[in-house]
Amino acid sequence: MIPQVEKAWRPSLVLLLVFGGLVIFLIGQRGAILALMVMLILGGLAKFKKLWVYLVFMILLLGFGFSFKSKLPNLYYDKLVNWESVFIRLEYYRIAYQVIKEKPIFGIGFNAPIVRFIPSDYEAKYFRSDKSFSFNSVVAGVQTFDNMILCFFAEAGSVFALTYIVLFGYLFKRSFRLVKMEFGAQFYIIGIGAVITGFVVQSLTFDSLRYPHLNWIFHSILGLLANLDVLCNKEFVRPVRSPSAD
Repeated sequence: MIPQVEKAWRPSLVLLLVFGGLVIFLIGQRGAILALMVMLILGGLAKFKKLWVYLVFMILLLGFGFSFKSKLPNLYYDKLVNWESVFIRLEYYRIAYQVIKEKPIFGIGFNAPIVRFIPSDYEAKYFRSDKSFSFNSVVAGVQTFDNMILCFFAEAGSVFALTYIVLFGYLFKRSFRLVKMEFGAQFYIIGIGAVITGFVVQSLTFDSLRYPHLNWIFHSILGLLANLDVLCNKEFVRPVRSPSAD
């Protein structure tokens, strides 16, 4: 989107983007960092189209980070190497399956408690429980799956979730049709698609759309995708009714 901004504002916009990426790294959340990496790779393809460059860069970056992981502050190190949260989210898939099987059409309702689908004798398959630290004690009082896709299917129901997926499919199908019509939409499709893909990756570890500001940002981006022909300067020819015709 930067090429559409006036030249005087471009440095400020680039600086804000770099600062935003730095903040994401400082937060130390693996889901957000992974989403940022995915966006950088896909967004770079829109400009350079050399996937191998980004793959090599990512491998070198990961190797560099792995080599110096012991130098990180304890707070960030614990966040990055703690796999317990991964195992908990894997258990949520099993629980969501039980919810969907019981309430397949309309779900259990938004923000409804999910602990009733976790019996007291629940045996975790992925999470390593012990006598003092069980899976049930970890999720006691939890009202979210920490996964937007699971929230859609389990809480809002399959009707809503499938409708949302169809909306995505239509927007991307319409966008790729613009590419075939040679309106110069490829750059914007990959750029906006990179942001949407990164948001989806983040939403696999975070119930992002529950928060109004993130919900507004995401659907504003979808609005850009829906109006891609305007971004690509497509001219609409509308017949003008002549006064003499009245």
